[in-house]
Amino acid sequence: MYKLSPIFCKNCGNKFQPDLSKRIYCSRKCSLAKSVYHLKGNKNPLWTGKRRSEGYKRKHSAGYWEIWHNGKFVGEHRLIYEKHFGKILPNVHIHHINGIKTDNRIENLVALTKAQHNTVHKTVQAVHAKRDNSGRFI
Repeated sequence: MYKLSPIFCKNCGNKFQPDLSKRIYCSRKCSLAKSVYHLKGNKNPLWTGKRRSEGYKRKHSAGYWEIWHNGKFVGEHRLIYEKHFGKILPNVHIHHINGIKTDNRIENLVALTKAQHNTVHKTVQAVHAKRDNSGRFI
C-alpha cells in the first residue's frame, strides 16, 4: 500500500499523516479556523455589506418585480395595490391592464378573481394567436 509522507498543518503547524484525500489541515477544528464560510456578516471577508432586508428587489422569471417583504418575496404590483386599496383576498389576482408586467402604476392595476383573470388572458391570447387560411389556430 502506498503511504504518503507526513506533512505540516497549514493552520497550527502540527505534523500529521495525510490520507489520500489531499488534506492540508490536521483536524476539522484547524480547517474551520482557516475557512471563512462559517463567518457571518462583516466578520466574513467575502461580505459585500449588502443585506436581504425590506426593500430588496429582484425580477421573477415570469417578468414581475418582487420585493422582500415580511420574510418572503412578494410581487411588487400586489404590494402597491394593497397600499392603495387595502388587503387583497387570497383568491384575487392583480392584473396589469396594459400587459406590461413591470408597469406597476396604480392606474394600470386591477383586481380580478382567478376566473376573470383567466378569461382576460384567454381573450388576449385569442386576439394575438396566429391562424391558418381556414381561421383555425396554428
